[in-house]
Amino acid sequence: MNSQPDEGVLGKEGSSGQLCADCQECLDLHVACERDHTVCVRKLLAYGVDKETRDDKCGTPLMTAAKCGSTGCFRELLAAGADKEAKDTNGRTPLMLAASKGHAEVVGALLAAGAEKEAKNNNGRTPLMLAAHFANTNLVGALLAAGAEKEAKDEDGRTPLIFAAERGHAEAVGALLAAGAEKEAKDKDGRTPLMFAAYSGHAEVVGALLAAGAEKARLGASR
Repeated sequence: MNSQPDEGVLGKEGSSGQLCADCQECLDLHVACERDHTVCVRKLLAYGVDKETRDDKCGTPLMTAAKCGSTGCFRELLAAGADKEAKDTNGRTPLMLAASKGHAEVVGALLAAGAEKEAKNNNGRTPLMLAAHFANTNLVGALLAAGAEKEAKDEDGRTPLIFAAERGHAEAVGALLAAGAEKEAKDKDGRTPLMFAAYSGHAEVVGALLAAGAEKARLGASR
């Protein structure tokens, strides 16, 4: 199967806004996904271009669309059977990339398609951890509602709540606490969410954790 079509096979529709001004720029699925050119993706797939072709970071076109939030391109690839569990060199799946970047529609489509919620990257981080880390609170809620494990730990023993607390993301912390996340969870060095929040100077998060009943004794241990 060809990885790229011959020049000119797509025709030119640049003035319509549907394709590139020069369609030769969209002879590559990754480029089409980066630019959110859904019609280009559709035509490339119809031509027989390999939907699993890898870029220099071993990412697939579906990953590119997920990372860029190119929803139309993403849906075309997903409908064509693109691998929703493929991983790049960092062990990231399309769901991880979309959760990191805050692309709610892509995350929703992946969850509806049954994407693995507990997949881990090379650092042992799950989509929920990444959503919490990057303050994508709506996606924290969506992943929790879909049954994502709120007590999962990465290779350093950090939970989603620890990630949110360390970064000072009060809304994400609130969503996780409301879902029953363990407020006394410890990383491999024995540090809790309260310790991380206090050490980083996130007063609002410290207040939320204390209001939720986190042990005050942990504050002294965070220094």
